[in-house]
Amino acid sequence: MFLSGLTRGDKKIPLAISGMDFIGDKLDKSINRIAYSLIIASMLLTSAIMMHSGEGPIQGQIHYTGYYLLLASLGATVYLFFKIFRQVKK
Repeated sequence: MFLSGLTRGDKKIPLAISGMDFIGDKLDKSINRIAYSLIIASMLLTSAIMMHSGEGPIQGQIHYTGYYLLLASLGATVYLFFKIFRQVKK
């Protein structure tokens, strides 16, 4: 009788797991870091391709757009590194 009520959904077993919010926060931060790292990696690859392309403004065989994108991605990389290092240190 009890098992048939469970299978039909009439009866429920109360179950509470403590500490799940902590795991959810950690997982959320990890996913955000991975997404941020993928964006930085794509910026680095795009800047490398743009630096060696034959189009756009050029100065001494270096394209300005690729150079600025490289600087922006390196700045974002340093920011992410310090953000992670500061959080691990706590």
